[in-house]
Amino acid sequence: MKLLKDLARHKYIYLMLIPVIVYYVIFLYLPMYGLQIAFKDFSPVKGI
Repeated sequence: MKLLKDLARHKYIYLMLIPVIVYYVIFLYLPMYGLQIAFKDFSPVKGI
């Protein structure tokens, strides 16, 4: 219940966090998928 009051009271501060979270997900978290390919064995027949 306290969490809902806090969210309602400071909703604009939490809204300002959304672009920061989206930035980190797009530019720091998603590229980790591409980095794992560097550590896998590649075979031209089988692929990655």
